[in-house]
Amino acid sequence: MHSAIRYGLILVSLFLILLGIVFLIAGGDTENYITGGLMLVIAFGLLGYVYVDSRTEAKRPIHQEFHVEMGGSGEFKEREMSCRSCGGPLTRENISVVEGGLMVECPYCGKTYALEEEPKW
Repeated sequence: MHSAIRYGLILVSLFLILLGIVFLIAGGDTENYITGGLMLVIAFGLLGYVYVDSRTEAKRPIHQEFHVEMGGSGEFKEREMSCRSCGGPLTRENISVVEGGLMVECPYCGKTYALEEEPKW
């Protein structure tokens, strides 16, 4: 239920409560008591309906979709890597992930070291 309808029902029920109390206070004959009581029953029924609807609406799952595209700030170029020790060319097969870090093992000199990303600036 839309919040505008919910607030409208709350206002109508508050008006019925006020009017029902006025009829009960005015009293006099049985018709005033019946009318006032009926107004109070309708008002509290509307308030109960609004309360139950708001509780079930809070439990409904919300379906959301996110479309995210990732991109770099510049051109991506594949660079050739070379060993720090002997200068021999390295390939992807020489890189491994060890405990979350990138390790390089040179197939020529056997040197093993951590691969660190150079700053872009």
